[in-house]
Amino acid sequence: MVPLLVTGIGLGVFTVPFFGNALAGVAQHETGSASDLLNAAQQLGATVGVAVLGTVFFRSGTHAVLIISIALIATVLAPTSAMTPARRETGEVSRLFP
Repeated sequence: MVPLLVTGIGLGVFTVPFFGNALAGVAQHETGSASDLLNAAQQLGATVGVAVLGTVFFRSGTHAVLIISIALIATVLAPTSAMTPARRETGEVSRLFP
């Protein structure tokens, strides 16, 4: 249960900033297409991730899954923290919300 909890927290921390920052640089007339592509990529990544972690879990046990989950979360948190926009003095939160 702990590896799944760690993985869930990692996904929750990663998803919101990633989606906001990925769509912030897209032209307004292409936002729908970019959003759909991003959603499809997320679904594919989640499917492959569940398959890989499930396979490791049932072949190697919970210890290996915990190590892999922590490694994946660390790998994802580094670029996510770099993509998080800095606080602006004007109070503007994001280009998504004018």
